[in-house]
Amino acid sequence: MAENQTHFSIRVTDQADGPEGQVIQNHLRAEVELEFGAADRQSFLAVVEDSNHEICAGLRGFSHWSWLYINQLWTSKSHRSSGLGQKLIAAAEAEAHKRGLSGLYVDTFSDRARQFYLRNGFEEFGKIAGFPPGFSRYFLKKEPLAKL
Repeated sequence: MAENQTHFSIRVTDQADGPEGQVIQNHLRAEVELEFGAADRQSFLAVVEDSNHEICAGLRGFSHWSWLYINQLWTSKSHRSSGLGQKLIAAAEAEAHKRGLSGLYVDTFSDRARQFYLRNGFEEFGKIAGFPPGFSRYFLKKEPLAKL
């Protein structure tokens, strides 16, 4: 009896956001949700505007699986060290409380940002040295959240 053989081919592309990438994302999301439950992903944005209604700082992220991920926190150079970053972290923490979340987490390449998060109650829980080359990527979390 002849053995049934399946032949595979691998194609590499830089079109990860195209339709084929979406197929992979959809299949994986379905499997992850089946095992771990729905992520209940919700976006989060906090923006600071100056008196001219210009954005001078902001924080972007999303909550999922009872945590709020800080994807981006930016303050204009002219407003750094003014306390805006700390106020944005407080706003994220308040929103996490409102959503009933367990904590906040973030990753950064910047040692300056790492120090900022540490000063604001985060603890480092991981590090990849040499990512990007010559630097490190730091992973930080804040839990439990402060009582409001």
